[in-house]
Amino acid sequence: MNGLYINTSNDLFIKMHPFFEALGEEADKYDWLVSEAGPWDPIFMKVSAKSDRYENEAYHFMDGASLRKAIADNRMQVMNWGMFCAFPKGTKIDDVLSQGFPRADFNDELWSNPVRMQNASSVIEIAAVEGTKIQIKCDDEEVLARISKAYPDAYDLSKYNESVMRKTTDTKNKAASGTGKGFLSRLFGK
Repeated sequence: MNGLYINTSNDLFIKMHPFFEALGEEADKYDWLVSEAGPWDPIFMKVSAKSDRYENEAYHFMDGASLRKAIADNRMQVMNWGMFCAFPKGTKIDDVLSQGFPRADFNDELWSNPVRMQNASSVIEIAAVEGTKIQIKCDDEEVLARISKAYPDAYDLSKYNESVMRKTTDTKNKAASGTGKGFLSRLFGK
């Protein structure tokens, strides 16, 4: 499993249009489950084959062409949190949901190694987190290369996760020994 971490804080927020533009027609090859879409919910409800709720969370299931068109038509819409999961064409929504419901919000699994899909049937998983972070997981190196070209500051996800885990462990060890820094220093990693 391979992945990329992208920090969009220079843009102040995540716009999904450039990301899916970089993904291009690759997105059309799949059916997509979108969850935790927030302000995108009314937009996706218009184009999805199935919109419903699962464990109190709205989701939308649609083909890749419909997803890309909805994102292109709403290119200025931002996203704070959300999961986009690609599945082979013809996958049934019941089969997808039986494998687990992917989440971005407050999901520590996103930042742990080894990098793995939340849903075992996913081919691509894209998580938008905290309004400025995107991660993509995919086994296809060509897809990751395409995204890396569009986002030259993209970082290997497993290496990023390793640095986050090391920072967390160091902070916990310092706090336990009483030599740790103050709350804000620990929070911002300085």
